[in-house]
Amino acid sequence: MGNEDNHPTVVAIEGDGIGLEVTPWTIEAVDAAVKGAYGGEKSLRWVEALAGKRAMEATGSPLPPETVELIKTHTLALKGRLWEVEYAASTWLSEKFLTSTPVSAPCATSRV
Repeated sequence: MGNEDNHPTVVAIEGDGIGLEVTPWTIEAVDAAVKGAYGGEKSLRWVEALAGKRAMEATGSPLPPETVELIKTHTLALKGRLWEVEYAASTWLSEKFLTSTPVSAPCATSRV
């Protein structure tokens, strides 16, 4: 098994509003679950990407091309809550990636 298999990269989209508060805790919980399930043999690498209000303010787009490319490259993303009323990025992400791409769950199984 290659190093990437043991340490896949996850694109982390923090989100807006409550996403700013809960996403860091979610990442911490996911990391703890992976560590517990695999005894430290596997871990996740996280790379931050922008979407929603923060992306709009920083780049002028609610879903910058850089974010889309990161998701296409790494195929695994965690998205915090986005302001869907103001920004269509969350809906687009859900429609584009969640309905047409299988979802990987690195900690879906645990040791018994």
